[in-house]
Amino acid sequence: MEYWSDGLLESGRMTINRTFSTGFTLIEIVVMLIVAAIVLPALIIPFTESVRELDQPMIAGNLALLAQEAMETRVVCVESFSEVTGWPDTAFPSPFEAYSSQGTVDPDVSFATLTEGLKKITVTATHSGGQSLSLVTVKSNWRRDAE
Repeated sequence: MEYWSDGLLESGRMTINRTFSTGFTLIEIVVMLIVAAIVLPALIIPFTESVRELDQPMIAGNLALLAQEAMETRVVCVESFSEVTGWPDTAFPSPFEAYSSQGTVDPDVSFATLTEGLKKITVTATHSGGQSLSLVTVKSNWRRDAE
């Protein structure tokens, strides 16, 4: 005859444990922690690298904007062709203090049949992180300023 006693089904000589355990054993938890310690860094490293490089497009956009601004203020908006000269490394005001610009002028430029009255201007904007962007233009003395 079968009967229940403290979660055990006893039938003659055979005893069957009918209690069901819920939860994990200590060994299962340790194995899960070891697997997580191996797998998680492999998943997190590419994510952190991509997050670290999120500001690259913003820096490139700022470099283009600031190089254009330096080109306009120092080259385009000058009154006289003779005033177009280079300038040393110059920092931008806040909030762009991590950026600077430098301009060089090459007066010995010829283009097609024009051999005089041209200046090649190179503006280089640089970020403190090492990235830089250069813009190059040629300015002509089309008004033939008296120099």
